[in-house]
Amino acid sequence: MRKTLFLGVVLLFFALPSSWSQTNTVVDSLFELVRTSTDDSLKSRTYIKLSRIKRRSSLDSAFVLQEKAHTLAHKLQDLHLIGHSLATLATLHIETDHYVKAFEALDSATICFESVGNQEDVMYVYNIFSILYKAIGLAEAALNYNEKCLDFYRQNIDKNPNYPQYITNTLNNIGTIYQDILEDNEKAKNYFIASLNLRREIKSARLGSALNNLARAYFKLEVYDSALYYIHQVIAERKKYKEEALLIGSLLHLGIIKKQAQEPDSAFLYLQEALAMTQKQTDKRHTSKIYEILGELYYEKGNLTQAYYHQNQSLKLFKELAVAEAAESIRKLKIQKEISNYEVTKELLITQNSTNSLKIKQQEQFIIFVSVLVFLLLLLTIFMFFYYRKQRENSRKLQKLNEQILEQSRLILEKSEDLEQINHRFEVLNQNLQKEVMERSKQLAKHAFVNSHKLRAPVARILGLAQIIKGSTDSQEKEFILEQVIQNAHEVNRITTEINRNLAEDQSQLYTDANPFKGV
Repeated sequence: MRKTLFLGVVLLFFALPSSWSQTNTVVDSLFELVRTSTDDSLKSRTYIKLSRIKRRSSLDSAFVLQEKAHTLAHKLQDLHLIGHSLATLATLHIETDHYVKAFEALDSATICFESVGNQEDVMYVYNIFSILYKAIGLAEAALNYNEKCLDFYRQNIDKNPNYPQYITNTLNNIGTIYQDILEDNEKAKNYFIASLNLRREIKSARLGSALNNLARAYFKLEVYDSALYYIHQVIAERKKYKEEALLIGSLLHLGIIKKQAQEPDSAFLYLQEALAMTQKQTDKRHTSKIYEILGELYYEKGNLTQAYYHQNQSLKLFKELAVAEAAESIRKLKIQKEISNYEVTKELLITQNSTNSLKIKQQEQFIIFVSVLVFLLLLLTIFMFFYYRKQRENSRKLQKLNEQILEQSRLILEKSEDLEQINHRFEVLNQNLQKEVMERSKQLAKHAFVNSHKLRAPVARILGLAQIIKGSTDSQEKEFILEQVIQNAHEVNRITTEINRNLAEDQSQLYTDANPFKGV
């Protein structure tokens, strides 16, 4: 529903008719839309459009409508709508010659559009800036803003079908600045030709302003044939659309051209037609010029009475215009001074804001630095806390481990003492064993002596008796020899038993004396 209403308003905006009755119908439709709509955004846009329409007939109503649009835009906090309402306010201030207020409104509108990143609307504001600077006679600033608009529209010509029309308007505006302020008609002519060619290329329905400006340029360059060619086209178009206020100037130019071409009758007719139209208008400049040219024509015809009358009327209007122009010049000088002061103040504020922004940025950087430093110190503190706590834990563990090591060392020391004692006893045992070996060697030598002497005798006797009994045949003798053998055998047994007993005693005594662990 909102999109439908918005499209309806857009269609109405771009289909505004030229006639006053149709315009009233559109205005009534827009007021009805505002009355029935509940969409504040749509209502704000509609109020802006109504303000722009009412500007042509009632500036007071236009201001009231703009204020309503601005209030709704602020309520919505819509920077795009706020920017358009401020731009509309600036055009109203230009209409009422409040140029400083117009500057302030345009500066605020530019900030709004730049904040939302809408370059097309920024160009719209730049176009109003150029109109404002042109109105107060600052051609360089006006040209600067027009050139910015022209560059933008040319670079983005494929993005919007209306940009070619905007380019023709901008070229026409630049031409009028060169023509009206800088009085460089050659450059003005080139811009007007470029504008006219592009209008024809895009098949624009209205060529009047471009044709009229081009005719004026040729006229001031004294190329009267070309001026005459274009002025006839201008007059035809303005008669078609019943633009009488603009038609007066075209008829005046045509009359002047005809006079220069030595066609006084044609010039007289066109100027009379223009003079008749001035009765319904309040354009004293054109009226004064028409009276002046008619006076010259009457003078050339010899009609001195009419010449005097028309020249007198021209002089009267010229004096009024001179006074008005002098006042206007003084007013423009004051305005230019106010604008210069405003721009200086603006530059100072911008510089101050830049300085403040720099200070704020530096303060923010300092705060960030301090915050980072505090954060790092906090991290370091936390790290040191955990580090020292870990160190204390490790110290306790090391202390406990040292105690365990000391305890183990004490036990090892005790074991070492036992081992030393055992080692000592082993040494004693070794000495005892060595002594025992020596003793055993002596005993073995003794036993060897015993074996070789004590056992040898009975064994030898037994062997001898055995030889004897072998060769004996006497039974008594054999019996005697057998008894002797038995006796000697008993003796061998006795000696052997004695030797074994001595050996057992010696062995027992050896193990008792040589045991190193005795008493451990």
